[in-house]
Amino acid sequence: MGRVVQEEWPDVVLWPASADLTDRQAVAQAVGSLLSQGVDAVLHLAAQSNPAQSLDSPLATWTVNLMGTVHLLEELASRAWCGSFLLASSGAVYGRVTGRIDENSPVFPSTPYAASKLAAELAVLEWAQRTKNRGLIARPFNHSGAGQAISYFLPSMAQQMVSLPPTGGEIEVGNLKVHRDFSHVRDIVRGYRLLLERGESGQIYNLAGGRSRLLSEVLDRMAEIAGREVSWVVRAERFREEDPRPIEIDLRKMREYTGWRPESPLDTLLKDLLNDWTKRRCQNQH
Repeated sequence: MGRVVQEEWPDVVLWPASADLTDRQAVAQAVGSLLSQGVDAVLHLAAQSNPAQSLDSPLATWTVNLMGTVHLLEELASRAWCGSFLLASSGAVYGRVTGRIDENSPVFPSTPYAASKLAAELAVLEWAQRTKNRGLIARPFNHSGAGQAISYFLPSMAQQMVSLPPTGGEIEVGNLKVHRDFSHVRDIVRGYRLLLERGESGQIYNLAGGRSRLLSEVLDRMAEIAGREVSWVVRAERFREEDPRPIEIDLRKMREYTGWRPESPLDTLLKDLLNDWTKRRCQNQH
């Protein structure tokens, strides 16, 4: 995500990699340096963002996702900063809700990751009200692109597919009888910028691709694009029992406030992932 933000926003000022958000003193030093460069808007992406990992490390996830956010907000407040703050939260806060999902749908976070993101949302909204700054929440659903780690579903599948011989073969999967709404990361980044420019303070906005698909259908299409005959082997360590019913993400609020619409079709995302892993494979062989 950070690489795409840099490519899409040439004027972005990056948070220093050495500044740990869980260290209040490090945050204070970093904020002081950044504000001296005239920063008037903050896109807060930093997080422990893997739901599965959060189950193994709930304390670390809460510390990074909630307290890291609070440290940043309070340091900005202590310096009487005036500007716009956008938190990249997650559609995961809705939990296993199915059917139509809008910003007023109930939230049922089912992992420390989702729960800590929801708590961070509340911290941003309270901070905005108290300091009179613009505070906004984005809830992106599943998104991917070149460079995403194989701990996530689509990159893992792409990596396995390009590793197969031209005749095809088997890849390891989990539960393919669930629906997901996938977006290209570049669509999501474009949405973030539009929210900072046009979004209303104190509001929450869903971002998604606009169509829910069975994972089995997504992988069939990826295999077709890859030109390989692929069969699936279900592994217990990859399998999670989930509600198989489809979801429909309501994007009207995002459209009405910002004019944003997803532009990249699923095929573009799948091709980008397959090309990325093909290039990596070639580089590793030379």
